[in-house]
Amino acid sequence: MRSPLPKVAISLVCLALLCPTGPCQSTCAEEQRQAAAVGAVRAQSHSDLPLQATLLPSLTDDAISLETNGLAHTLGANVHIVNFYKVIPSSYQLEGNKLVSETVELDNYREWLVAVNHNDVTYLLEGSTDPVAAFNSLARDLHLQVVDANAALGIFDFFLKAARGEQFRSHVVADEMKLESVALEDFRLRFPTAKRKAAFSSWWAGVSESTKKTLLPPRASPVKNGFDVQYFFYSQGTLSSVSGERTTSCMVCASVAMLRHDKA
Repeated sequence: MRSPLPKVAISLVCLALLCPTGPCQSTCAEEQRQAAAVGAVRAQSHSDLPLQATLLPSLTDDAISLETNGLAHTLGANVHIVNFYKVIPSSYQLEGNKLVSETVELDNYREWLVAVNHNDVTYLLEGSTDPVAAFNSLARDLHLQVVDANAALGIFDFFLKAARGEQFRSHVVADEMKLESVALEDFRLRFPTAKRKAAFSSWWAGVSESTKKTLLPPRASPVKNGFDVQYFFYSQGTLSSVSGERTTSCMVCASVAMLRHDKA
């Protein structure tokens, strides 16, 4: 299978020649951003598999909402537009309408999330070797401000979506029913059919009523120069109470690198 790297470079050259101005300019810009997202993943993963990028407009909306949080008037405000892409391996590689290769991955499913700004600067978030640093860089460039507890929780949830991913975020538990549902799914996937029900029932019986009653949604408590975010997280039969102390005066996300995991 040919390496896709030259094809990315060639496509960018063609785009510049075919679409310098005019109605297709926005299409060309979007294709360039997609190529930048794929290039960021390929540079760090060193994978030669075909990759495809899918736009996630909801995360752009989240970023704009956080940027404009606290403004008296949001209409007319200047914001930093950032596009977000989910990048995954592609099973098929096409040239025009011709199928030129097919890929079968034998290892686990992989995906990355990449933010690309208007200058095609990339931030490799979920799936990167250091998603916390990438998110902090993005948050600084967006000038996100932690003005109160609600803003801290909003940025923290944005961090979960962009840097940890929806799979991780779905295991943040806020009450007994959420814990039961994520644990059921976990045991269903990890245990053989004949054993999964008994294994879950045994585990669930060991979760005390007092533990179930302590479960709460993520909460932010004021500390010096910021907020401390606490939440509960489930992973493979372990329920953890997680908290982190902020170390900077501008970003709640900086505390994530120092999170402490204590078994419940």
